Amino acid sequence: MTESLRQLLDGVIDYAGMFPPAALSRESAEREYHAIKASPESWLVRRFAVPATALAELDPSVYPVTVIGRAGGAWDDDRVADAEDLNRYVSATGMTVSAYECPLPRDDRSFRTTFAQMDGFSAAAEVFLEVHSATALEEFFDALAEDDRYAAKLRTGGASAPSPEFLATFLMHAIDLEVPVKLTAGLHHPITHFRSTQLEYGFVSVLGAVALALAEERGRPALTTALTETDASQWSFGENTFWCGSLGGSLEDIEDARALLGTFGSCSVAEPVADLTALGWWDQGFGHD
Repeated sequence: MTESLRQLLDGVIDYAGMFPPAALSRESAEREYHAIKASPESWLVRRFAVPATALAELDPSVYPVTVIGRAGGAWDDDRVADAEDLNRYVSATGMTVSAYECPLPRDDRSFRTTFAQMDGFSAAAEVFLEVHSATALEEFFDALAEDDRYAAKLRTGGASAPSPEFLATFLMHAIDLEVPVKLTAGLHHPITHFRSTQLEYGFVSVLGAVALALAEERGRPALTTALTETDASQWSFGENTFWCGSLGGSLEDIEDARALLGTFGSCSVAEPVADLTALGWWDQGFGHD
């Protein structure tokens, strides 16, 4: 694999085997995580994603973790229960929680009010708040830019998959205000593609698009072009540069992009590796260099 692609993908996956579509039992997901961490693909994986409701039973050897908060109940009650789970885990294991993720409330409370209600999550090194389709993105990111305790999360697949316009707006706010973000769901394949008539985003496409938007401060036009490019042959990765069509970027651009977009959630590691292998990128790569 070329250096540019390796840097783009280093530690990029939060393994989410307990979540759909894999939906493994906790024990099976733990075994799979240990197998991945002992494999040549271990460098792809950063954290193990675990529901807050299963945190107490988690094997302490599974580490680091990102805790996925409750959803569906009363938002305030869910956060209280999640905070109790995190604090019990830290007290029992003596370990930190690498990240905590939860949805934003859907009522009309202000984002700053929401942040004030999140003070119980100091046990987590990072806290990601998941937006929804009705979220006022500009106001949300402005609030995040004023409070570096929190970052943004977006679901990129399934029934709630965002339009390219919404995803581009989300990512450009992150770029412009230097707010870290995480993506989850739907990023099973490297390159953006159509499944029937549904556009599905690729993890290489999204990561590369952010880097190309940062390169030479190209911004939204480059981001949108790369994000929606469905022809894998337009992408190439050399040792020091990478390209999507005529748009090129450097290792420094990749480093800057990964500082903003650190990980995405995936219930599989084998599937991304298989796709990268099929493209000829896993073993040797190809490119302009």
